[in-house]
Parts: sequence; structure tokens; C-alpha cells
Amino acid sequence: MGLEDFANIKGFKTNNTFSYSGNYGPSGLSQSMNFVTKNPSLIAGILLFIPLIVLCIKGFVSRDNKLGFTALALMIAIGLFGYAYAYSLGDRAQYALLISLIIILFGFLIYFAIQIKMRVSNNMYIQFYNPTTFKKNNGIPLSYYGKVRDNATLLELMKGSAYAFALKEDLPVDMGTEGTYSFWLKVCPINFNKLNTKWRTIWYRGDNSGGSGQSIYKMKTPGVYLAPNTNKMIISVACENGPDEGNAITVDNIPLNEWFCTTITLDGRSLDCYINGMLEYSISLTGDPLMMNSNVIKGKDGFSGLMAFFRYNSAAMLPGQIIELYERERATLEDSTFSLETCPTES
Repeated sequence: MGLEDFANIKGFKTNNTFSYSGNYGPSGLSQSMNFVTKNPSLIAGILLFIPLIVLCIKGFVSRDNKLGFTALALMIAIGLFGYAYAYSLGDRAQYALLISLIIILFGFLIYFAIQIKMRVSNNMYIQFYNPTTFKKNNGIPLSYYGKVRDNATLLELMKGSAYAFALKEDLPVDMGTEGTYSFWLKVCPINFNKLNTKWRTIWYRGDNSGGSGQSIYKMKTPGVYLAPNTNKMIISVACENGPDEGNAITVDNIPLNEWFCTTITLDGRSLDCYINGMLEYSISLTGDPLMMNSNVIKGKDGFSGLMAFFRYNSAAMLPGQIIELYERERATLEDSTFSLETCPTES
């Protein structure tokens, strides 16, 4: 029996791909790439993966599990179809492996691009929720960038007397010994009525289990409050050692019934407070600040007034950055309908 007769035996198949198999040198990768580029269906599948990866990451990051799992299921389905299609074209499992590697590479590139954009951004406006919006999974940033479809919901979240919270999962994860918090306030004079004997909470980041009687200095970094009776705003930081009152800034005579911007920066043991973009207060803490990886709470023992443009950055912003953002936010706020909101008159 000759070689040709032997090759024609039923069930026997020669290895036509032996000369360029991926196991025998760099030509295997080249042939695999040629195989992919010559099959438009495989190229279309790879390109379709790119928006699906973006939707998958966006869904899980924004807590929209329905979107995340739907995109993930479509990615798995397309991946299995691509594998079966590549395998059906010949005994070339290395081609399907190459497709998978390309898809994974695109996924990591997109993921890291999103992470880098989040980390370098100095414009970290935070989404706030109340119990209703949390159930509907539609948190709204307290800012005016972009279109806000539901102005009524946004206005409700802006009210200082309305309980709301920002999830720690929505904030940058870097909890070093520095950070920046910035926000705009319109405080009503009624907060300092002589009959008022309670501290009013603007917002704080920290322990939410202590109830209204808990010290404003304990397990909250930072905490921002209005004093009773007197026009003062207190910014406190919990530190490893006290005294607690020594780790707080008192801002006297804040503007009433008009918008003003407060920016708080923490850098090691340095606590600075900027009012309308200008450095007004600076203290040295008595110990290392206790950085709280917890939710931001607003409206608990809340105040009469509004809050907007709440922004957090995991780095201590520079003075030039602070004044630049202040000018941009001020111009946007002046053009908004919310700038017309006024305080209630005392009866």
C-alpha cells in the first residue's frame, strides 16, 4: 500500500495546518491573525465586544446590575459563538484562543482607561440618594453639569432638611491621609433663631449609628455643622488623639440667604478651609485624621437651606485648582433656576 492509498483510508485525516501551527514558531501567530482578518464575522464579533465591555463595566460600577449582567450574558454568548465558528472552519483551536485574548486585552484597556480617568479627574461630583431613589437606583449628583431630567427630585435632594446619603462605593476608594470635599450652601437665617438649641447637621462622613445625641467630633471625618443660636459653621475631624475641639475649624458669620462655596482639604495633619475659593482657615491637627471609608450623610438633624455641587477628591487639591473650579461652578449656578430659590420668612 502506497502513501496515497494510506491517506485515503476512511477516517484518516492529514494535518494540513502542520507547517504553520502555533506550536512551531512565530509564524503560527501570524497565520492566526491572517485567519481572523480574513473572516469578517469574527471581526464583527470582536468589535461588538467593545461596547458590551463598556456597558458591563458601567453597569456594575453604577450599581445597575441589570445592565451589567445583560451585557455580560451577551459577551459570553458571542464568545461561545465565536469559538464554535472558528473551530468549525478547521481544527484550529488556537484561532479561538487568539480571539479570546484579543477580547480580554480590549477589556483591560477599556477598564484601566476608565479607572485612570476617574483618578485624574478633579471633578468628582457625588451621587446622592434618598430611600426612594435608592430603591429605584437613580441617584443624582448635586451638580448642574449635564441634563437633569427630574428637577423636582434634585431640588428635594438639595434641601438641607431632607435626609440623603452618598454611598461609599460611589466615591474614589483611595483612603490615604488626604482628600478634598467641596460644596455650595445657601443657609437660611432661621437656623440661628434664638429658640434653636440644637446643632444642625449639614453633612458628615462617618458613623451613622450614634443617633442625634452623639458628639459631633466622634467617628466623623469630616463633619460640617451649624451651631445653635449663633451664626457659626463648625468643621470637625476625628483624630487618633484629642482634644476633639482642637481638631475643628469654626467659620464665623457665614453668608445668609445667598450661595457660597466651602472647600475642605486634608493633607496629613493639615486641615484647610477655603471660602469662595480663598483660603480662610488653616489648623494643624493634634493627631493623624481617622479617614472614614463610609457613606456621606446629609440632612440628619438637618438645616434650613440648600446644598449643591458636592464634590469629593481623594487628593488634596491645590489652591489654583480650587479657585478655578469655584469660578466655573459660580457661573453655572448663577445661570441655573435653583439660584432663585429663597429662604422661608420667619413667622
